[in-house]
Amino acid sequence: MRRVFTIGLSVVVLVANVLLFPLPPASRASGSPAGQTQSEEHSSPVFSLADLAITDATLPSSPPLGLDDLTITAPPAAPPTAPLNTIYPSDVTVTGPGTIENCQTVTYTIVATNDTVTATNVIITSTMPGDFFPSQRTFDVGDIAPGETITREAVFTAGCNAVSGQNVTTLSQDGADDITVYTDFTVNPGAITLVKEPAVIEAGVGDVVTWTVYVENTGYGTVSNVAVTDVLGSGLSFVSGQLTAAYPSIAAGDVETFTVAAEVVACSGLDNNVEATWGCDGQACQTQTAQASVDLLVREPLLDYTPPDISIDYCTGQSTYQMTVTNTGEGTAYTPTLEVDFNPLIVTASSATYSGGAFHLPDIPAGGSHLLTFTLSLPADPCGTAGSSGNLLYRPTYYDECGNPFYPPVRSGSWTVGGDTPSLSVSKSGPAGGEVYADEIITYTLSVNAANVTGTIYITDTFQPGCLGYTLLNDAGGAVISDTSGNITITWSTTDTAWTAQISFQPEATSCPTMCACCGLMADNTLQATASDCQDCIVTGSASEETAIQCEEILNSHAKEVSPISAEACTTRTYTSTYVFGSSFTITPTWQGMVYTDTLLHQSYVTGSAGILLSNGSLTCTATFSESAVGGRPLVLSNISPTCGITVPGATMVITFQAVVDDFTPCADATFYDWSSLDIGVTGNGICPGDPQCDDGVFEEGVWVEVTEPGMALSFSDTPAYVSSCGEYTFTLHLNRTSTVPAYDVETVFPTSTYHIIDVLGFSGATPVLTTTDDMGYHWFYSDAFAVADRG
Repeated sequence: MRRVFTIGLSVVVLVANVLLFPLPPASRASGSPAGQTQSEEHSSPVFSLADLAITDATLPSSPPLGLDDLTITAPPAAPPTAPLNTIYPSDVTVTGPGTIENCQTVTYTIVATNDTVTATNVIITSTMPGDFFPSQRTFDVGDIAPGETITREAVFTAGCNAVSGQNVTTLSQDGADDITVYTDFTVNPGAITLVKEPAVIEAGVGDVVTWTVYVENTGYGTVSNVAVTDVLGSGLSFVSGQLTAAYPSIAAGDVETFTVAAEVVACSGLDNNVEATWGCDGQACQTQTAQASVDLLVREPLLDYTPPDISIDYCTGQSTYQMTVTNTGEGTAYTPTLEVDFNPLIVTASSATYSGGAFHLPDIPAGGSHLLTFTLSLPADPCGTAGSSGNLLYRPTYYDECGNPFYPPVRSGSWTVGGDTPSLSVSKSGPAGGEVYADEIITYTLSVNAANVTGTIYITDTFQPGCLGYTLLNDAGGAVISDTSGNITITWSTTDTAWTAQISFQPEATSCPTMCACCGLMADNTLQATASDCQDCIVTGSASEETAIQCEEILNSHAKEVSPISAEACTTRTYTSTYVFGSSFTITPTWQGMVYTDTLLHQSYVTGSAGILLSNGSLTCTATFSESAVGGRPLVLSNISPTCGITVPGATMVITFQAVVDDFTPCADATFYDWSSLDIGVTGNGICPGDPQCDDGVFEEGVWVEVTEPGMALSFSDTPAYVSSCGEYTFTLHLNRTSTVPAYDVETVFPTSTYHIIDVLGFSGATPVLTTTDDMGYHWFYSDAFAVADRG
């Protein structure tokens, strides 16, 4: 069954997917412009199925309708109406630039002419591609009367990133398709290249450098609003030229330049940075930077000088010296100081300030010099400086124009205090062997020699026997003072610079107690001399000598010997005491009643080493005895008993024993007197019979013992007076035995706390048997090589 629907206006009959259009009128309305295409003159619109109006609203619910079920009847035709699309594409023109540059403002002129029928609701849009501002212009024209021509201008500004393309202009109107006009254009982009020349300039502080800044448009189009800023580093000071520049525009291929001159005022901050920008209003299109710099020419100073010879006359007390300090370098030496320690001398005047142990000199320009004048004086207390000397080390410090420190050259010198150096030498000599018997005169020869002293020389000799048994026999013209202890002092005042005298002391032979009280004592005699020199300093000299006072009383003779006399400590010595008895006695002693004692000062007895030999010319034999040496000393021999029938009168007794000297003065020589005594056990036989001091039956005897310690000395050769850190030096280490006695277990230690041994090149003389190293340094062990050898 078919249903019939009524559709308004023209109809579209859809049959088998074919659109059927009503036929157009046979011809255009009268008065239409020529050349207009037919597709642009339809008087009746074309409808799609969606435009159909179904007038019969009553439709069956089923079955569904298909197109075959529809019968479409067109409504009655409307009367003809006037056409609405009266502006044709050919009547729309757009004119604008073919080339555009960044930041350029361009205008597109749009001209549209209407036909004979009023055009309604006309809207024109003009659109540019990316980075044009604005991107689109819209003109709401409205109606255009028949035959009317309109003109509209679309203005755009090209941005930094504008690209070539098309301006698209679209005109829309009622009743017609949009008319679109495409206008091609090309964007010529701009670009700048910034250069600063020269890139590097060699210059020193104080020099003026000049740069040229080049701003070149290396693009295809003009650049606008160019701004250039030049920034000097902190070490540069503006002199002339310009630091900023502004150019409204620079055409493609054009170059703008300007110069800037600056003074180098420091050693850092020598870069020169320049920046250039260009762009549109409020928008920077490009920023370029360039850098130039100063290659600093450091003009190095170098000071040179020769230290003067410093020699001060002791009596004058001061002297003035000059030293020229010359700058042989290429740059100024700033704030130079010359450090030198003159101690004990004092800088009392100087052409430059002297403080903190250094001269502070003014700046010395290249090729310039400074004459340094200074006066050195002896210290406030000059005593003891006569004849002294020392080394000096001159250490300069100065700076170049950049504040870099310089230290060369370090120089060495010396100082001496010479001239009339005072001296006072004193000597004396006494009895031969340093021994006398209590009844003998003691004579001393005195000598005082002086040089460069002023006024009087005061001489004092003091005799101290330790007893009251001596009186002055010869005072040599001196003033004598005696005290209650038996000491005798003699003084002289003289101007003789080569003074000698002889003095003698005698025992009081008529006074047994006083004479015998001195037995077994050491008489000490000391000679002293004083004088003043040209600086009012006291010059002194002294000498002393000890004399052993022995007593033999009724013995015909007695003696004591030691072998060896001189040896090192810990050496075993052999002592021999010989007693020759008279042929008769008032009271005859016996062997058994005798006691022999040796003090063994600084020694220890070798147990079992003692022996006694007796003889009388016809008989000779040994004797037995008892020995005692508690703690090693003293040695006591008693209960003497001969193994043959020898009696004391006319006999000779020889006592021998051994002792080891203690190391009581380590590493130093010494001399001491070893006393021994023989108590014969009876009295009444002395020179003063019955006197308790003289007639005591005791005979004192002694011998001088010398201790010679092993001595080694170290010395260096080929070493400079001064060394520097990290310097390499070759030197020779000398090891010498300075003693006559052997040196055992010798070890040499070279500490490496301040020096490092690179290589040991060899040995001569004594050679170490072992070399070791540890944290302390090198150790060379020679064992007993220096028991024989004296150098290595």
